[in-house]
Amino acid sequence: MGVLLQAFYWDCPREAGVEFGWWRHVSARLDGLRSVGFTALWLPPCSKAMNARSMGYDPFDFFDLGEFDQRGAVATWFGTKAELVGLIGAAHARGMQVYADAVYNHMSGGELERNPDFDLDGWTRFQPASGRFHFDYRSFHPSLFQRRDDLAYGGMPDLCHRNPDVYAALIARDMPGRPIRLQSLLSSAASIGGGCGNAIPRFSDDCGHDRRCRADASCGGLVSCDLRW
Repeated sequence: MGVLLQAFYWDCPREAGVEFGWWRHVSARLDGLRSVGFTALWLPPCSKAMNARSMGYDPFDFFDLGEFDQRGAVATWFGTKAELVGLIGAAHARGMQVYADAVYNHMSGGELERNPDFDLDGWTRFQPASGRFHFDYRSFHPSLFQRRDDLAYGGMPDLCHRNPDVYAALIARDMPGRPIRLQSLLSSAASIGGGCGNAIPRFSDDCGHDRRCRADASCGGLVSCDLRW
């Protein structure tokens, strides 16, 4: 049995007075957390969001972990990629697992363009600085691949997982072998941790079925605890 700490809360960088320094803030407390029995950390979404001061649930570039100057800053609201790598390494050195939240249902921050297939305008043109993907109106609902999936959220462009380019980009984002092997709460167990997450029902079956099965098996021994510190 392990104990999982939800290592964030809403607007935590601002509330704790450590904007763009949350990864360092957590790293400095690892010894104390380990000593009172925590065996795993649940981190907020690590990717660059629509703007620099965001909790990450409005993703813009899945492959920017705080290293590209876009959306108002190089770092995410939580810090730089180097600081994230440092946190993960320090946690592992103390025998702690690390899990990352992720949002693959929708995106935000795209440019306005016309969807000629359905005669609609939408904020669906994404050309992020990471250069790892380029999405347009064909990547979102309504699409010729799928008109809708009943999982639209917050008025943000709703990703169409049946588009093979979208599917390939999201799978590539979670495949092991990247520099820090960043695995999400929707993916299989790996270096950063593994899978358990409350966002899984929002991930369409086209892209999430494999992950949901592995997630259920990998998080059964953890007890979650949300603590402000």
